[in-house]
Amino acid sequence: MSPTRARGARAARAVSGKEPAGRFKIAVLGDIHGNVAALDAALTAIEKAKPDAIAVLGDLVMNGPRPTEVVARIRTLDAAGAYVIQGNTDIAVADLDFGAAFPWLDVVPGHQIAAAEWAHEQLSPADLDYLRKLPAERRIRVGDQLVLACHGSPGSQTDGLPADLDPSVTIQRITRTDARVIVCGHTHVAEWREFGRRLVCNPGSCGYAFDGDAGAAWALLTIELPAPEPTETPGDAGATAEADAPAEADAPAEADAPAEADAPAETDAMVGARPEVGVAATEHTEDADAYADAYDADAGADAYADADADADVVTAPQPAGPAITVELRRAAYDPLPVADEVSARGLPGDVYRAATIRTGRYVR
Repeated sequence: MSPTRARGARAARAVSGKEPAGRFKIAVLGDIHGNVAALDAALTAIEKAKPDAIAVLGDLVMNGPRPTEVVARIRTLDAAGAYVIQGNTDIAVADLDFGAAFPWLDVVPGHQIAAAEWAHEQLSPADLDYLRKLPAERRIRVGDQLVLACHGSPGSQTDGLPADLDPSVTIQRITRTDARVIVCGHTHVAEWREFGRRLVCNPGSCGYAFDGDAGAAWALLTIELPAPEPTETPGDAGATAEADAPAEADAPAEADAPAEADAPAETDAMVGARPEVGVAATEHTEDADAYADAYDADAGADAYADADADADVVTAPQPAGPAITVELRRAAYDPLPVADEVSARGLPGDVYRAATIRTGRYVR
């Protein structure tokens, strides 16, 4: 295997299925934007976490300097069973359809077009075809819990869920699904919020952050499922009935002995058969520059303290159903070489892209 694919393969092998019964872990990342150094740092951290599933939330290649390497890593993850979806900028790169990728802009700026066209030229026809065929949404069923992976919000790749969005609009957008958990990207700001029974988690950007931390952002969701009820096998039932029958007169000692069959047999349900995970892809339909100013520093800054911290664990209390733990994580890497590579490329807007990568704040 080439070095280009090695990290993606190791993270794919880390999708273990070996967690204790009743616990299911999902690693979530997205908005990579062609930054393979950040992606590699996150995949290394994800490999150590040994999740049961990985979700990649789109916006894979545009803006950063290494689109080909990023697609190679993502395709390796996809082949191993990761849940990969398409972001709005993936539409811009794959098909150069800027109206669909940026519908909130009356006129798409030239620097956006230049970045998409450059990434398009770097990718092979097979990689472009891979991007255009990605689904807009994926669903992961964990026991009786449904997790929706989308880029912007349910049903949309361009309608995001920024912190300063009108609450009524937020509710309207998140109720376009029955999923209990929504994992989404697009705003490049790491956060989680609760809306009644629904939990919304945005892992932030793995390589093009807007929230002030240049580390490679990702999130780990842990769903604690109720312990399965013990079950009785047909053999156990027969043994119990036999033990309850009157003892024969010539065997009083046997009748006084406790029946072994009274102890329930150890079945898969007792030791915890893993919940099945199913997936269903749906149709497309998501915002991107306006969200740069949407971050309220008081509304979750503690959730991603610094790049050296392994994780900031916050448990989302759930009034009904299983507890869900959200960990917003940052994998440390050196953004300076990536920023220098973008600056040296010389496309319109690259000076600002480089500053964004270097500082973790949207610079324009």
